[in-house]
Amino acid sequence: MQMNGGGRSALSTIIAGGLVLAPIYLAVLLMLKAMRSLSTIFGPLAKLLPRWLPGAHILSLLLVLIVCYFTGYAIRTRIGHAIWEQIERSLFQRYPAIHS
Repeated sequence: MQMNGGGRSALSTIIAGGLVLAPIYLAVLLMLKAMRSLSTIFGPLAKLLPRWLPGAHILSLLLVLIVCYFTGYAIRTRIGHAIWEQIERSLFQRYPAIHS
């Protein structure tokens, strides 16, 4: 079955949307998994908070956000940027189509 120009455009648009949304979806899943793991650790500490407040979830979300913040902050420093570029080079050097 051959696609006309409109079908090819629609397919490439769907693929492009999937390539944009897939990393976002995976990042959200990873954050939720980290929060679930941290909720078990923060369980005893959360008992100090009122019952109506989902303390373990809030504390785990705060910790995940703090780690994301400090990671982003570290990457923006000169040393962090150099380390990140080295990681990118070592990972993407094998794939010339991805390498910018």
